[in-house]
Order: sequence, then structure tokens, then C-alpha cells
Amino acid sequence: MERPGSAFENGAVVIFDPMTPGAVKTKRRKRLALTAGLLALICLAAVFATSTVRRARATKELRAFGFQAGSPGIIAMLRLHGRKIFDQKTWEWRSQVRLMNSDTANLDGFGPALRAFKPRRVLLGFCSKLEDVEILRAFPKLERLDFYQCPNVQGLEIVSEFKHLKELTFAYHPTLRSLSMISSGKRLESLHIMNCPALDDYGKLRELTGLRSLYLTGSPALKDTEVLRGLIALEELDLSGSGELSDLSGLHELKSLKTVQLRGCPKVTAKAVAVLRAKLPNATISIPIAKHAAVAIP
Repeated sequence: MERPGSAFENGAVVIFDPMTPGAVKTKRRKRLALTAGLLALICLAAVFATSTVRRARATKELRAFGFQAGSPGIIAMLRLHGRKIFDQKTWEWRSQVRLMNSDTANLDGFGPALRAFKPRRVLLGFCSKLEDVEILRAFPKLERLDFYQCPNVQGLEIVSEFKHLKELTFAYHPTLRSLSMISSGKRLESLHIMNCPALDDYGKLRELTGLRSLYLTGSPALKDTEVLRGLIALEELDLSGSGELSDLSGLHELKSLKTVQLRGCPKVTAKAVAVLRAKLPNATISIPIAKHAAVAIP
């Protein structure tokens, strides 16, 4: 009996290829596409391996310079404690560098290693002689930037280069006068300004409607909270040490607030605090206990 796609010839079965020329071309195209895909994967793997090696060398160099840089490798984390692999801070450190207690006046000497590492988070602390941070312009996608007790850093307008910032800290900076350089808008989730006595321009805060955590501690020019009125996503607020602060009405509609710190605000009256508590019954409001006893709201 004769079968489809075959014929008898001299007693032998000859199989014919039933594919049409169009089907052959389609099959060829699929093979070429598969080959191209495999080559692309091999190239990506090679690029990734090269980048990983370069980044590992940069991490080693930065650590030799005194930085804390990068997270431990996966094998090291497994040896220490497997669960650390899933810890958020572990993954944050993969793109984070921190320089503490350094006598350097600029970061230029670390430039090549920093460029190879490509940090997304830069934390600078207790670097009393640090002045020049121009190298940071090479990292426009920074998501976190801390200047903690780096009082001599010049050119703070560099912050305007970082439109992807989610966290920003200025602490103990005597010449910070304005927040106008902040350009990340709604992306900014955490802004911590601590003991910057020259700061007297808070207008930029109105645009930072994505803020969830705000510290304005030791701010002698802060007299009211009107500039905070539109920050409806705010959950944590610290206004401690604001000696001239008296008006809290700008906080009355911030229903997401969970904690409010008002320590060291002598002009905030017990009545103002009582009204705030009535407006924000779910928030924890911390104040000097002796001064602010329970007050009935008229």
C-alpha cells in the first residue's frame, strides 16, 4: 500500500519532502532567528561578565580608599546567612557607597573607581575638609545623596543635576540657605534637613508632594507650617528645635501622618497641640510632657 509522501521505486520506499518552497524559506528564517537570538544572549552574557568583573575591581579599589562599597557576593551571603540575600538593605548596598571620617578635600582621586562602580546611592558623612564634589555630576541617576556633617562642601546647586533622587539629607551645613536646587519633584520620598541654621527659604517644599518623611530640625526661620499644607503623602515629620515655630494649622489635613516630633519648639502652645491631636487622631505627637499638659479644646 502506498503512503502519503512516499512512493515505491524498484521495490524500495522513497520518501518525498512534502514542504513547499515557501515552507522551506520559513523554516530557514526561524533557524536564522534562533541563531541570532543565541548569539545575542552570548554577547549579553559576555557584557554582563565583563561589567561584573569591572565592578568587582572598582568595589575593591573603593574599599581600599576607605569607602564602604557594594554588598557581599551571593556566595558570601549564603555562608553568613542565606536570608540576607532577600534583605532590602543588602540589595541597596549593591549600588551604594559611603565615605565616613575622611580628610580628603575632593573626590577626584576616587573618580575612576567611582565611574566603574556607577553608584546610585552616595552617602558622605563627617568629612569636615571635603569641599569639591563635582565628580558626582557623572552620576545623574543618583537616587540617594547624603551630606552629613560635611560643612565645607561647596556648590550645593549640584543637587539640581539629580532628577531621580528619592532620598536627600543635609545635616549641620552652615551655608545652606535654600532648597530651590531640588529638582526631583514628586520622586523625592525622604528629605532630612538637620541643624542648617541659615536655611530660610522653604518654598520648594510645596512641590515635593511625594514626600513620606520630612525632617526640618533646628530651623530657626521656620515660623509656621503653611508650606507643608499640600504634602498629603507625609507619614513622618520632625520639626524639633524650631524655636520660632508656633502655627501648626498647615498640618491639620495631612491625614497620612503617623508621627510628629515637636520637641524644642517653645512657642508651640498646648492649645495648638491639642487641636492638632484632634485633627490627627491616629498620629503620635511627641512634645515636652511637662509643658503640654492636657488641654480642652473650646
